Amino acid sequence: MATVTHGALSVAGLDAARASACWAIVSAASMEEAARPALVEALREDSDATCAFMSVRSADGAVRSFGKGSDGGLIQDVSFRLNHRALRRALAGEDAFAVSGMHGGEALGPELFAAADLCDGGRVVFSLRRPIGASGFGARENAALSAAMRVLARAIECVAVRERYLPAPPSAPDGDTYHGLCCRSPAMRELCATIEKIKNTDFSVCIAGESGSGKELVARAIHAASRRADKAFVAESCGSVAESLVESELFGHAKGAFTGAHEAKEGLFARADGGTLFLDEIGDMSPVMQAKVLRAIQEGEARPVGSDRARKFDVRIIASSLRDIEQMVAEGGFRSDLYWRLNVIGLQVPPLRERKEDLPALVRAVLGGLAGEGVRVKPFSESALRAMEEYHWPGNVRQLASVLRRVMTAGEGREIGKKEFQAQVAREGASQWRGEGLVRDESGISLRIPARASFKAQIAECEKAILLNALREHRWNKSRVTRALKIPRQSLYNKLAEHGLVEEDGDRTGA
Repeated sequence: MATVTHGALSVAGLDAARASACWAIVSAASMEEAARPALVEALREDSDATCAFMSVRSADGAVRSFGKGSDGGLIQDVSFRLNHRALRRALAGEDAFAVSGMHGGEALGPELFAAADLCDGGRVVFSLRRPIGASGFGARENAALSAAMRVLARAIECVAVRERYLPAPPSAPDGDTYHGLCCRSPAMRELCATIEKIKNTDFSVCIAGESGSGKELVARAIHAASRRADKAFVAESCGSVAESLVESELFGHAKGAFTGAHEAKEGLFARADGGTLFLDEIGDMSPVMQAKVLRAIQEGEARPVGSDRARKFDVRIIASSLRDIEQMVAEGGFRSDLYWRLNVIGLQVPPLRERKEDLPALVRAVLGGLAGEGVRVKPFSESALRAMEEYHWPGNVRQLASVLRRVMTAGEGREIGKKEFQAQVAREGASQWRGEGLVRDESGISLRIPARASFKAQIAECEKAILLNALREHRWNKSRVTRALKIPRQSLYNKLAEHGLVEEDGDRTGA
C-alpha cells in the first residue's frame, strides 16, 4: 500500500494525484479555494465528463455550489447549470445514483451523483456530467466515483468545519465580494476600493443612488469593514419619525418624561454609541429633525427628554438619499449646514444596468435565500438568461429580487423559460387599470392610452400613471409622495379615491 506525504499530511493507500488533491483541499483558505482541486480530481475520474459540480450543505442548512467546466475555470453562474431535482435527492440522503439527460429548454447530459455526510451535520454532493447524447454511467463507474468522492469528502470536511468555527475573512476589494457586496463590475470595484480607503475614518458619509440599488447594503459594508464592526449598526428611515416624537426617537427619554413614558428608552444615538447610525432617505427629514441632528453632531452629546444630564456619544453617521439634496438645499428644503456635515464623503451606488457583471452573483444570492426559505429553485433556460442580461432593471436589485421570487413561485415546469421570465417582468410595469401598458426606463415613463378616448379620459389616464409611478417609487409612503409631487396630502387622498388606486400585496416590498 503506497503512502504519499505532503508536508505534515500522510495519506496511505492513495495515488499521488489524489493525495495531492486532498492536500490542496485541506490547505485551502476557503470553500471556494477547496472546490478547485476537488472538482479537478472529480473530472479525472471520468475522461468523458465535460463538467463537474460540488455542493456543500452546512450544518445550518445553507447550500453552496461550485462547478468546473472544460474551460478550466470555476463556473460563475453555477446555480443556472445545476440539475436541482437530482441535487435535492442527494442532499436528502441518497448516496449514489445516475440520471439520464434532460431535454427541452436547457438540455443536460447524463450525470452521476455521489454524496457523503460530514461530521458536523452537513453533507457534500459531487456530480459528473457528460455531453448531451453521450452514453450513461454504469455500475462500475458509479462505484469508482463513490469511492473517490468519499475520500474527497473527508478533505472537504476539514474546510467545512474550519469555516464554521473560524469564518474566513471577507474578500479584498479587488475580489468578487466585499463585506456582502458583489463587486465583479468595474463600477462596484471602484466603490469598494473607496470604502476600503475611508473605512477607519470617522468622516460622515452620504450615499446617493436610485431606488432599490442597495444603499443600505453599502452602509452596512462600510460598518462591517470599519474598526466599529463589533459595535451596533442602527438604521432609521427619516420619513418614519413623527415630528412630535423626534427628540425622543433620537435621544431617548426618562421614565415619566411625558404621558405614556412608562419606561425609560434609549434613543438612536445611544443605541449606536461606538458604532454606526444609518439615516435612510435624509431628504424626508423634517425641519425639526434636521435641527436636532445638526446640534447633536456639533456637540457630540444630547440630553434625553425629561433628564437633566446630557449623554456623550461616539457615533459615525452614514446617510442615504434618493432625492437630489443639493437641489433641496438650493431651494431651501434642506439645511445647508447639516448637509455639508453629513456629506463629508459622498458615494454613488451604480444602478444595476451599469453593473451587469454582478448579475450572476446577485441572482445566486437571491436564489440561495429563496432556497433557504423552502422555495423550490429551478434553473433558467439559456434564452431566459439572455433576456435577464438584456433587461435594463429600472427597479435595480430590489426589482431583481421581486421578479425572481415570483418567477420561482409561479413557474410550473422543470425550468424557467424566457416567456415566464418576461411575463413576471411585465407585471412590474403593468398599470392597475384596463391593461394599458406603463413602461419605465432610465429616461422616463411611457404610457399607452386609447387614442380614441376623450381629452378628459386621456388626461385622467396620464394622471393615474404619474400617481402610480410615484407611489411605487416611494413604496406607498404617502408623506414621500406628497413631497415628491408637491401636492397637499388631502389632495393625494382625493386623487387615490378618484382613480381607485389601492395598494396591492407586494407593492411595498417589491421593486
